[in-house]
Amino acid sequence: MRNTNNSDNVINVLIEVANTGDDVAQNNLGVCYYAGDMTEIDYTQATFWFNKSAEQGNTEAQKNLGICYFHGTGVAQDYFQSVNWYTKSAEQGDKEAQNELGHCYYWGYGVEQNFGVAVRWFSASALQENPNAQFSLGECYYNGYGVERDYNHAIKWLRLSADQGIPEAQYRVGVCLDFGHGVEQNHQEATKWYTLSANQGFALAQNNLGVCYLHGLGVKQNTESALLWFGKAIKQSDENALYNLGCCYLQGDVIEQDYKKAFELFSAASEKGHVSAFVNLGNCHSKGWGVTQDSNKAFSWYKKAAEQDDADGQCNLATYYYDGKGTNQSYSLAVEWLKKSVAQGHDEAQYKLGLCYLLGNCYKMSKKKRTPKAILIKGIKCNLKFK
Repeated sequence: MRNTNNSDNVINVLIEVANTGDDVAQNNLGVCYYAGDMTEIDYTQATFWFNKSAEQGNTEAQKNLGICYFHGTGVAQDYFQSVNWYTKSAEQGDKEAQNELGHCYYWGYGVEQNFGVAVRWFSASALQENPNAQFSLGECYYNGYGVERDYNHAIKWLRLSADQGIPEAQYRVGVCLDFGHGVEQNHQEATKWYTLSANQGFALAQNNLGVCYLHGLGVKQNTESALLWFGKAIKQSDENALYNLGCCYLQGDVIEQDYKKAFELFSAASEKGHVSAFVNLGNCHSKGWGVTQDSNKAFSWYKKAAEQDDADGQCNLATYYYDGKGTNQSYSLAVEWLKKSVAQGHDEAQYKLGLCYLLGNCYKMSKKKRTPKAILIKGIKCNLKFK
């Protein structure tokens, strides 16, 4: 319990000094109102004093006012004004404002999206050892946003951030180690970083840690631990974990097979836009796994996946066009989608396209009607992708 008398005395002194025009006192008073430190939270008063201080050029106050405008705290949300105050603070060297300004340019908040400018501000902040900016800069190098993709530079900045405990950076370092991006591949080290991130509650790391335990990547295979981490990620509505657990129930290798639960999990993942879940929902409707068999719905899900450039979805959609299942038969559309899938290196699509060339009925119907050779839809696999 705070000492009310002492707190009131401090606040009264701050107000007295702030009223003399002292920019530091004005900013500090704003912080007290914003955080409820020694007084009740009052965002309107907080922004009032931040503004007073910021107008005098106080970098901390300018950054704080930018935060208020960005989140609409104590003032109407205004990204343009947020960028205005972040810029004033960033140009004076405030590393946190530089990072926030970088995010505005990265996402296009209050300014036209510009990855190059975002990288410039992330770099300025990262060089001042801001761990959040170091992560953001590492992500830009990892994905090639605003700079040429460079895994070596990415891992450099990501490690600096991860060493300071940023869970997103710890996760990404794990991914780099898993795939050998900018560093020698090492599943055991990857698992260590996933664990650090997962223990801080980062859902993507929790999912990937579940994958590691499921397949024994860098750790001893442990189904119980895999399901535990999938469950933690699912509590945060992680679509990858929803999908992966659905695969476990569908296959029935590590837990008792349950098509209904698999279908429910794929449905939940699909609502979050998980494209591989689209494919497996198509498979469920196609085979009647956990749901009434329905070729029309299967076709619809395959089409959704195919239009999102999923190779499995494209191959299965082609099969449905070839056989006339859930849609009118169209050999030309079958070939069109097979080619798209083949372009991504899909082995089954390569086989099916070759079969089309062999039979000839995907291009020109022969005088004698041919009976299309029955081709099984690709078996469901636990497509455990690291996102």
